[in-house]
Amino acid sequence: MPSTVEVMAEAFQTAGTPFIVGHPGGESVELMEAARSLGMRFILVTQESAGAMLAATWGDITGAPGVCLSTRAPGAANMVNGVTHAWMDRSPLIAITDQYGPVTFATGLRQRLDHLALYDSVTKWNGTIGAKTVRHTLRRALRVATSPPPGPVQLDMPSTETLQEAADLPADVPLLPNIGALRPDRDSLQTALAMLACARRPVLLVGLGVLWERASDGVVALAEQLGAPVLTTTKAKGVIPEDHPLRAGALIGGLIEREIVQQADLIVAVGPDGVELQPKPWPYAAPVLALNSVQSTDALVPASLELVGGLGPLLASLTEFSAAGSGWG
Repeated sequence: MPSTVEVMAEAFQTAGTPFIVGHPGGESVELMEAARSLGMRFILVTQESAGAMLAATWGDITGAPGVCLSTRAPGAANMVNGVTHAWMDRSPLIAITDQYGPVTFATGLRQRLDHLALYDSVTKWNGTIGAKTVRHTLRRALRVATSPPPGPVQLDMPSTETLQEAADLPADVPLLPNIGALRPDRDSLQTALAMLACARRPVLLVGLGVLWERASDGVVALAEQLGAPVLTTTKAKGVIPEDHPLRAGALIGGLIEREIVQQADLIVAVGPDGVELQPKPWPYAAPVLALNSVQSTDALVPASLELVGGLGPLLASLTEFSAAGSGWG
C-alpha cells in the first residue's frame, strides 16, 4: 500500500501539475522524494512567497492547481503573501505546510503556530492531512481549488502522517469531477434572445470566467455574430485576439472606455469577476445581460438578466439562435 506522501504526489501529477515548488523543511523531504520517484520536478526557491506565486501562475495558465510548500511556523508565515496573491487573483493553488504531529504540537512551544487559523481568511478551504483520510482530503482540495471561482487551499502535513500507509476510499471516485456540458435550447433562452434582438449597439465586457471555462472561441463567435465591440478586463486580456477588428481595448474602470460603452444600448457581461472591477458604483445605464458559470453574489454588475451555466455551450447557443447584428462595432 502506498504511503500518504506517495498518494499526495500521485494526485498532484494526475491533476496536471508536474512539479512542486517551495522552500522545504523536515517532513517536506519525504514528499519531495515521493514526487521525484514519479518523475516530478521540485523547484527550490529562496523565498516562500515567491514559490507560491510561481505555483499560482501555473494554475492561471493551465487551470491545473499549482502546488507549493513550506516548512512549519516561520516558513508557513512567510508563504502567506504568495497564497494571498492566489486568493486575490483567483488562482488555483494547493499550499502545503509542514506541521508537528499532535503530541508534539500539544506539548512543545518551539516553532508552534496554528497554520489553519493563519490561512483561514485567504483560502477557499483548509484542512489537515491524515493517512486514513488523505484520499478524501485531496479529492476535496483539488475540487475546491479548481471550481469557479478558483483559488487556494492550504493543507497542514503533520510529521506523524507522511510515511503512514494511506487508507483506500470505499469507492473508486475520480479526483476531479467528470462534468457533462449541457447546451441550452432556444426556449430556455427566450428572454436573453429578445434582449439581443432589440439591441442595435450591444457591447461585450469579458472577464476571468471565460478563461476558467476555456470559452474564448465562443466569445469571439458571439461578438462576430452580433457585430459587437469587445472589451476585456486586464486579467482576461487575450480572450479576443489583439488584432481582431472587434477588439475595443481593456476595461479598467476608468474614463477611457466609457466613450464606447456609454454608446451601447445593451451590455453583455461575459464572465466578469468582482475581483477585476474597481470598488466603485457601476457607471453605466444600459441594461445588462450577464453570462457566467456561477451566480454573482457580490451584486457589482447590475444584471437585468443573469444566465448561469457552462459558458462554452451557453455562448454557442446564443450565437446560433441570435440574428446578425447591426455591425456597429
